[in-house]
Amino acid sequence: MNRARTAAAALLLLVILPAARTKAAPTMAFGYLANGSREANYDYLETIFPNSFANAIRNIFYVNIIKPAQIKRILEKDGLALEKEYRPHELMELTERIGADYFIYGTFVPLPNDRISISLKLYGRGLNRIFAFTNEGRMETEIFRLVDRITAIMVDFLGKSNFYLSRVIPRGSKIGIFTNIEGAELNYLYCAF
Repeated sequence: MNRARTAAAALLLLVILPAARTKAAPTMAFGYLANGSREANYDYLETIFPNSFANAIRNIFYVNIIKPAQIKRILEKDGLALEKEYRPHELMELTERIGADYFIYGTFVPLPNDRISISLKLYGRGLNRIFAFTNEGRMETEIFRLVDRITAIMVDFLGKSNFYLSRVIPRGSKIGIFTNIEGAELNYLYCAF
């Protein structure tokens, strides 16, 4: 009887531990950050930015990372290609196919006076929602400062619970509001800000 209980407990641990590990380490996939300008000499940044964001996020969170080249290989097995842009309804199937909890992609546009605008979209499969934001700043010779600034925005969104970080909003901050409310309730929410 004791052996049966021990075997049952061991079997239960074998089932529970992998699930706990999966829950503890979400998988974030990074698609292309497409060049939104007509200047082909910036095309090299389409994979440099996502790879840099992936490394920065991995250094902050305990997550599994899938970079664009890996996604491309996964999709090619099924005769598909990694696109530069996706429609919202395509993201659920994409994240399931590549085994990701989050998919991050977007665009960038070089601006005059050595500036750049980066628009990111972060899709959460469990939430079935897209978090989108745009950040504009100087395009330094080293892109790492720019990556760090945008990574900080993603960290604020993901927070300790991997969903969001709750804190006081500093004066002058840019915010995004996710809601499914309408009418007077929505106006009441907007008035608070």
